[in-house]
Amino acid sequence: MKIRAEDGRCVHHLNLSNYINHLPMGKDTADFSTQDASGSTSQAAWLQESIEAGASTLLIDEDTSATNFMIRDERMQALVAKGD
Repeated sequence: MKIRAEDGRCVHHLNLSNYINHLPMGKDTADFSTQDASGSTSQAAWLQESIEAGASTLLIDEDTSATNFMIRDERMQALVAKGD
């Protein structure tokens, strides 16, 4: 399954709390819905939907990913630091 950021996508009742904790205006990440997702929330939604669908392999292309979402991961931080 390919995971990407998609500004403006719809998201309906997904638990994104494993990926995102705090959203503007106190939006609930445990039951998240929007008609206009940001890059980070859309990528988290694709990730959660893929896991729920039983995907065994996830492809994440840095060119179509939300950097501010990806950089939250410690392993990604270490990879980026190696390039300095």
